[in-house]
Amino acid sequence: MPVHEEFQKLRTSLDRDRKEILDRFLERHSKECEQSVRDEIDSDKRHVAIINLIAFAFSESGPLRSTGYHFMKTEPLFRYRAQEGNKIFDIVLYSQKTKRAVLVEVKSSIEEPRRDALLPLKDQIANARNHLHELENEVTGEINDLEYVICGPPQDVEEIGKKLHNDDPACLWSADIQYSTLKIFNPTGTTNSERTAELIRKRQLNIDPDLREKMYGKTKSQGQMGIRVLTTSHICRMLSRTIAGITQRFLLNTSSDERRFWMHELISVLMDEIPGTPAEDLDRIAKEIIALAIKLRIVELEPSLTNPSESSYKLKVGTRTPKTIEDFVEGQYIKQICEENSPMMAIQEFREFVKKDIGTLDQIFSSLNQDKPDIQKKE
Repeated sequence: MPVHEEFQKLRTSLDRDRKEILDRFLERHSKECEQSVRDEIDSDKRHVAIINLIAFAFSESGPLRSTGYHFMKTEPLFRYRAQEGNKIFDIVLYSQKTKRAVLVEVKSSIEEPRRDALLPLKDQIANARNHLHELENEVTGEINDLEYVICGPPQDVEEIGKKLHNDDPACLWSADIQYSTLKIFNPTGTTNSERTAELIRKRQLNIDPDLREKMYGKTKSQGQMGIRVLTTSHICRMLSRTIAGITQRFLLNTSSDERRFWMHELISVLMDEIPGTPAEDLDRIAKEIIALAIKLRIVELEPSLTNPSESSYKLKVGTRTPKTIEDFVEGQYIKQICEENSPMMAIQEFREFVKKDIGTLDQIFSSLNQDKPDIQKKE
């Protein structure tokens, strides 16, 4: 039985007071769900913003280009992600002069430093070392040394610094997307030569002196590399970017009755959004996006009578600007996810309440009001 039918069946069987209790549970879980999904999407946006900040800093016109390190690509070794698990870094920088690659793992937020950043880094490092030859192909150069960086918001990076162990080969960079700045984090807080040498030996501070000198101060990196999503981005953001791209490239001047597109056009947009992605991954992502778009009633399948592979899709989104499309898609996605999950959460909580069934209804309603979550946006 679909969950919404189960919810309505249960609600119909209740007296007025217990209906109100069930409705309160549903209201609370719906708000919690909405905030949770929004947080996921916002976290993905911040993640991509930090990646853009780093990529531009080491681009042809970036402020850190003079260090000799160049931004090469996002998600190096992505093709090995499926067989290795999620053990890839977000960015690879490369110096032709030193033959050194810097692999950067970006964190938009961190709750527990060792669990969320330092322990997963060990598997990421092993994966990079196991595929060094493939990594050399991706940076188109010989690699004689690898450095590993965790980059995130200043306050989170500071907490990671407090949890570093001697055997954690992790350099730390802080990225402030509000002020578009990038900075090396020195765990000791000093430039004392002996302490610096010790951190370098432990691989907790970048080896290259030019890079350290440039990044000890806050580096302003305000340009844009046009990176909007990654292959591993949140599916809702992949969908909104793809729909916006299709609209801008193929449907901007069409009437509402003619807003149709084909799978090859969707894949063409995806190739621009996530360049360098293997064909099999593009095909998989395209199918996931279409399935979600149909489920959210953003597009409608129009089957071909002669060839199923040539079926078209009619776009049901009336808006045409990227920002309004993004807002609409996010709204539809959040609504769908919460309609699928919140009623069952409410049913489960109600059943636990029935088992206990203590206190007067006034006390219960008072408790529900006190427990009502603060849904203000948390950064």
